[in-house]
Amino acid sequence: MFELASRARTLPNWFWPAANLTTGCGLYSTTMINWWQAAGGYPGFADAVLAAVLAAGGTAAIRWPRAGLCVAFAAGAVAMATGHPVWPAGLPVLVAVFYVGRRRRTWEAFCITLVTAACGTLLSLRYSTFPNPVVPLWAWVSWTMTAGAFGSVAQSHHLFIASAAAKAEAERAERRRAGRQMITEERLRIARELHDTVGHSLTMISVQSGVATHVLDSDPGAVRFALEHIHEASTAALNEIRTTLGLLRGDEPAGPASGPDESLRSLVDRTRAGGLPVELEVTGDPGGLPAAVDRTLYRLTQECLTNAVRHARHLTRVTVHVEFRPEQVRLEITNDGDPVDPAAVRAGAAAGHGIAGMRERLAALGGSLTAVPPREGGFRVTATMPTGVAP
Repeated sequence: MFELASRARTLPNWFWPAANLTTGCGLYSTTMINWWQAAGGYPGFADAVLAAVLAAGGTAAIRWPRAGLCVAFAAGAVAMATGHPVWPAGLPVLVAVFYVGRRRRTWEAFCITLVTAACGTLLSLRYSTFPNPVVPLWAWVSWTMTAGAFGSVAQSHHLFIASAAAKAEAERAERRRAGRQMITEERLRIARELHDTVGHSLTMISVQSGVATHVLDSDPGAVRFALEHIHEASTAALNEIRTTLGLLRGDEPAGPASGPDESLRSLVDRTRAGGLPVELEVTGDPGGLPAAVDRTLYRLTQECLTNAVRHARHLTRVTVHVEFRPEQVRLEITNDGDPVDPAAVRAGAAAGHGIAGMRERLAALGGSLTAVPPREGGFRVTATMPTGVAP
């Protein structure tokens, strides 16, 4: 059904004029043939003109229903008054009544059909040659009402097809929009993963390479120590990038290989080895933590430590406090660097991916994040996320 409606909308430009011309020729030919048979000879010029007006009225009703009906009815009345048979004179009128029902509102088409049936019945009773007046009465009423009813049914069918086609198009547009949204969300998710992984590792590599450059001549042992940590950080980054690229192949994202407590301690140890003074405090039992929460907890801690290395000035200590509760996990990371302007924090959150990415991660789990500088200076990030485990 939808294919038919689509094909009807894509018909060539010449189709409907050709259809109208065919309709007009058919009406004219039918009228002339019937009059020829009734007269016993070829009709005269006046009859040909009258038949042409009848056919033109029925054809014009395709585009202008009411005007075409008036022309066809007037020509039909003249034809019956001049002694022509009722049947061919009434055919263009029925075609016009059909298109009135097809193209006008239901109540309007019903009223016009009733008036046409009544007037046609009076003319038929006046000029019909049938001895029984019931025959023309029944014929005109039944034919006219049937033509109007068919027109209304055709209109309803057309409206149904148009509505169904519009609904189908809206559904296709919605599926396309949903598909684009899913692609965008997937890109943002992969961008967050790459940002967290590459950002943290490159920050640690940058710090260690800076230390190695600074003590290259004076302390070869420190250089070796820095290069070892650069190697460890780059190896860890490569492994995590492979995991992230696996998302592009449709692989299921996995959390850290070890448990949440061990993975956080390993992350803190690597960061501390890179020169950042970090203390980890863990309370509660992390057992049974969902993989999505475990991974988000790891990524949030990683991002906060990266931001501390990048942005904090005169930093002497970073505290990571994790509290595992039966119904949620609470993470608080505080550093004691120089005071931070809250306006700068808001501007950075709007322009960068760090805080915004953390909020997106938490929002996906139904959690929340607060990132504000405390009064005593430094910076504090507090995050809570539900575990989905009832207490």
